[in-house]
Amino acid sequence: DYLLAVKRGGDLTITDTVGSGSITTTTIACAVKMTIKGETDSNTPAKLTVYGGTIRGQYYGISGNGTRHDTEVTINGGTITSTNGVAIYQPQDGIMTINGGTIQSNITGIEIRSGSLTVNNGTISGGTGTPGSEGNGSGTTTSNTGIAVAQHTTDKTITVTINGGTITGGAAIYESNPQNNDENTDVTVSIADATLNGALKSSGFGTVTVDNATINGDVTKDGTGNMGITNSTITGNVTKDASNTGSLGFVNSTIDGSVPDNSNIVYVNTSVNGTIKNEAGNNEATVNGVPYNTLANAINAAKDGNTVTLLKDVNVDKGSVQNTSGILKITKNITLDGNSKKIPVTGDRANTPSVINIEENADVTIKNLTINSNGNAKHGLNLYDAGTVTVENVTIQDGTGYGIVCNSSDLTVNGLTTSGNAWGGINIDTSA
Repeated sequence: DYLLAVKRGGDLTITDTVGSGSITTTTIACAVKMTIKGETDSNTPAKLTVYGGTIRGQYYGISGNGTRHDTEVTINGGTITSTNGVAIYQPQDGIMTINGGTIQSNITGIEIRSGSLTVNNGTISGGTGTPGSEGNGSGTTTSNTGIAVAQHTTDKTITVTINGGTITGGAAIYESNPQNNDENTDVTVSIADATLNGALKSSGFGTVTVDNATINGDVTKDGTGNMGITNSTITGNVTKDASNTGSLGFVNSTIDGSVPDNSNIVYVNTSVNGTIKNEAGNNEATVNGVPYNTLANAINAAKDGNTVTLLKDVNVDKGSVQNTSGILKITKNITLDGNSKKIPVTGDRANTPSVINIEENADVTIKNLTINSNGNAKHGLNLYDAGTVTVENVTIQDGTGYGIVCNSSDLTVNGLTTSGNAWGGINIDTSA
């Protein structure tokens, strides 16, 4: 079953000081196994760190087990491969970090079915044929893929973060749901500053975001999950099944191939065969390219570090929101990019809330936005125990209070126009 095993509580480091060291077999399934049969789960992880050498198994270079969790695998260098399988297989709820090295297979480079994977650098490659994904309750599922993301029958959370590197395959990255699991747990794939040589495919329920990447291949979006692509180049075609509920958006990107006539796809300042497209459909905003039907939903969905981009002028109704509250509230470290759009306020009640409250020590950038209170809201921006708030190229007008109120927060202004606000432009107060 394996040449070498890292038992629970073990901490193995593999180096290659000579330059030709190897742990290699062509007849045994796995070269290095994380945990062994009979070991129960505990809070004591099995740890493996690889700095060099070649690790090769018949079916797996490195593998875990889907019922034995709590493992930590770090690849800093070396070559991980298999003769006829997956170079690294993680069915268990473990932590995998790739900082360098070469991970390659003629089938799939890495398949993760549970836990987390972080890629900071390195070269990862799988087969270059037509990618496929089939259910398998006790083994791998995906072929011809650089990195496969395919939730196991254990239905555990998967978090994939790619911060760089080169990933190659028929599909460079393929997110799927081969077990037809219910959408009970999160599957997220975040890709930035990477080169994908092959298609980007998503047919599951996961959320896939891409920023500042080059995709030398097609983008295919099916299933119920959402995909957003920003500041990236796609050399191939874009396909999306309009009957699926998942969303797809492109922001500040370039698509060299064809795109479908599909109202479910959002384009913001995106070049398609040399023509700039701006199409919002029924959506008001995106979060890192993923479309949302309302601005409020987008702000609520955004996570620390995300960018919310307006797709159109968004009317917000003050409803019954009280005077000290905001019609919109931001409590996370995000950027709100108005994309040169407006937020007008409507409503016929006597209450006058602020348009946007920023609270809970959030570090926020507001830019390229016009806020028009229309006499229906007090302050345009109300900073109340916020962190550092940066305002860039913003216009705030016609409030019954100030343009900006800053209470116990740090405010940086790089371009602000205020007019028609009854009490003035900016009020700074050291107390909350």
